[in-house]
Amino acid sequence: MPFASYAVDIGMYHVGAKGQMCADTTTAWARSGEGATSFDDITYSGSCDEGAFAKSTQQWRCGRSISRLVDRIAADIDAGCSVSLGLEAPMWFPIGLEQCANLQLFKPRCDDERGSEWYVQSGAAATMKAISIAAMLVSLLTSKQPGVKLTTDPSSGADGTITLYEAFVVGKGEFKMPVPSGATQAKNEWDAFTASLAWGAVNWAFNIPPSVYPKELHKAGSSLWKIASVWQIVANLVPSHPRVDGPLDCQIVGLTRRKTAPDRD
Repeated sequence: MPFASYAVDIGMYHVGAKGQMCADTTTAWARSGEGATSFDDITYSGSCDEGAFAKSTQQWRCGRSISRLVDRIAADIDAGCSVSLGLEAPMWFPIGLEQCANLQLFKPRCDDERGSEWYVQSGAAATMKAISIAAMLVSLLTSKQPGVKLTTDPSSGADGTITLYEAFVVGKGEFKMPVPSGATQAKNEWDAFTASLAWGAVNWAFNIPPSVYPKELHKAGSSLWKIASVWQIVANLVPSHPRVDGPLDCQIVGLTRRKTAPDRD
């Protein structure tokens, strides 16, 4: 079965009066159908709507238009691809329904989130923007593919099903990959591209450069907390109310630049 891993870098989204993408749009997406053994010499070409990263005979599509993203995902579903879709924003968070002893409601969801917690300004803002962007994306997608199924279970892999996840790409830290010199005009697309590779490497054994490692920061369904799912919130906002199967706490993945491979158990 062919693979199609998608990720969306959350930013501002601005469409002009004639439907054209505006230059100040920073939301970007990327698609990985295969891995990359090196980031060296990867180049970018394209427009605000859609472009591609390329290296030798390999090519990875990317862009900033949500409608183009929906077209790509729909085409992959029609082609029988196994499809995943991740957003670079906190897509679930713990909630407290009652007060109890030793309650610490605001804390990192995993060790790697320390310093970039889901509730701080950057994380909370990303989630708010992700809700609006994902609602538009899912609404357009369910209109184009009425029978599409959504799940947060990475082991599902059923035909016509999109696996939803969270991508962890943070600041200037070890979970953010430097942009190649030939792709500096597509920094947001690059973040989305490396996030899509992370999913593919963790779940589908995509090749990645030896200098980086894929990491599953959180396994879907492993949280012991009560959870609010952003993916569920998005589905409830869409007129067709698509069902999101699987755990409320979706998988979190990222690429890390650590010098030794992190534990992937």
